[in-house]
Amino acid sequence: PTMSVSNNHVSTKKFRKITLDMVLASTSLTRSSKETADAYLQRVTHLHLQNKKIRVIESLDQCTNLKVLYLYDNQIELIQNIGFATILQYLYLHNNLIKEIPNLPMPSLKKLYLDDNEVQTVSGLSACVHLEELHIARQRLPTYASLHFERDSLSAISRTLQTLEISGNGISVLAPFSGLYNLRKLYCQDNKVIDLAEVEMIVSLPRLEEANFKGNPCCTQFKYRDTAIGASSDAFQILDEVAVPKHQQVAIRGLMAHRRKIGAMSRFQRAINTESGSQMEFDEQQYEGQYGNQYDDAPYEPAQHAQQQHMYDQAQQQQEEEYKGQEASEQNELDSFQQSTDNY
Repeated sequence: PTMSVSNNHVSTKKFRKITLDMVLASTSLTRSSKETADAYLQRVTHLHLQNKKIRVIESLDQCTNLKVLYLYDNQIELIQNIGFATILQYLYLHNNLIKEIPNLPMPSLKKLYLDDNEVQTVSGLSACVHLEELHIARQRLPTYASLHFERDSLSAISRTLQTLEISGNGISVLAPFSGLYNLRKLYCQDNKVIDLAEVEMIVSLPRLEEANFKGNPCCTQFKYRDTAIGASSDAFQILDEVAVPKHQQVAIRGLMAHRRKIGAMSRFQRAINTESGSQMEFDEQQYEGQYGNQYDDAPYEPAQHAQQQHMYDQAQQQQEEEYKGQEASEQNELDSFQQSTDNY
């Protein structure tokens, strides 16, 4: 938080009202000598009203052509009196005292900044069907609380939202964001995400290019980075501010596929042993001990011993052939990457 955030709590200075003179002084649009104030305000597209000690949004009704409104670093408690701004595209309200988001009648809104406020539930976005960026990090909430998203609002922006900033909000569950099909960037630092499955769900979004989970408990888990990269989509490029080379992604995916096959085959072996009473050896302990069973598939159903043995032999041979091919492919990817790096 900046010094101005702290000032929201301790400031004793008088609040200022939005006056005509303040509005006229907050735009750089050229005004002709014969133009009336009303006519001039109807042409204004940008208003810079940041850091003005404003508490109430008011006296802006004449700015019907407004597209960009800067109201950050003030003392605003309510988002109100902005029904006129139907073509507004960018709204900057970060670092205020806002506790809730009313219904915003802004179908043209593309970017909404609400960082460093006191919002506990994200709502009121049902009409914002063209929203591309939502910044709502570091809400000043009680220690036991976390930021929540209303289902209707998330649904309304699910196909247009490209950037979501939700850092520092006590969030532990990411499943509500799995429907953001067009999401490119997710900033989720300093939250309370523990389960790696939540991370895997998000990084698999088809268009996600960058995600940041630094400061979450999940980042301390064994093979966190490999797990996230292995689950990521082809579009994924940056994890926790560190680039993800394509050859690395391919190699990790191959390794995880190999682990899944080994896990399935080891359970297949157990099914055979259980059915026949035999103790045919398979290097199960080594693989289970090294990799665990978090990538296991569903267990095989036991059948007659002869048929199972035949299926097992075929599965083992196929796995070995595919893994050799995967190793060759990964080596080619790595050689190509190293060659391009050397040429560069």
